[in-house]
Amino acid sequence: METTVKERLIRYISYKGLSKNKFETACGFGSRYVSNIRVSIPPDKIKIISLNFPDLNTGWLLTGEGEMLRENSPKTSDSASLPETGYSGSETLLMRIIEGKDAKIEELSRRIGELEAENRLLKERHFRNMDVSNAGSAVAG
Repeated sequence: METTVKERLIRYISYKGLSKNKFETACGFGSRYVSNIRVSIPPDKIKIISLNFPDLNTGWLLTGEGEMLRENSPKTSDSASLPETGYSGSETLLMRIIEGKDAKIEELSRRIGELEAENRLLKERHFRNMDVSNAGSAVAG
C-alpha cells in the first residue's frame, strides 16, 4: 500500500502507462517535479493534474482513502474518455495542457488584480499618514 502522495502519484502514472517525464510534460511541470515531491502537492498543481487527468481521484491522491480512479471513469486511456473532437491523442494532450495553462493565467490575473488593489490602498494610507505628519510639523514649527 502506498503511504505517501508521491508513491500514489507514481502508482497512477504507472497505471496510465506513462513515464514521469511524459506526465510532467502533460501537466506543464518542470522535469523531475514528481521525483522532487517531498510531503504533498500544492493546490494549484492538484488543479492542473485534475484538469489533465480527470479520471484521477485527487482525494485518493492526497489522502490514500477511496479508489485511485473517480467513480464512473473509464478504465481505458485518457483519450478514450474524451468526446469525439477529431483530435489525435497528442493534439488532445496539447489541448489539455493549454486548458491547464489558461486556468493558471486566469488565477494569476485575478491575483494580480488583488495585489494592485492592495497596493493602491497602501499608497493612499501612506500618503494620508504623510499629510497628517506634515500638518503636525507645520503646526509645531
